[in-house]
Amino acid sequence: MQAQNVASADVHKVVEAVIDSLTSRSPYTRYTIGKAARQFIFVTSWLPTELGDWLIHLLQEEHYRRAMNSN
Repeated sequence: MQAQNVASADVHKVVEAVIDSLTSRSPYTRYTIGKAARQFIFVTSWLPTELGDWLIHLLQEEHYRRAMNSN
């Protein structure tokens, strides 16, 4: 799998989110980076946490499978 298929040019945003989560006295439950992530979290925020987490997990698995099969 090529890194360009799944990587973002905005790596610094991820690093900043990780640093914030590790150093904050009250970190967020989820850190969203990018427009698509914010839209998805907005939709799943209306669901119970367990159902939203399950849906995110399923979509991540599907995305990974497609990325692996496209090579």
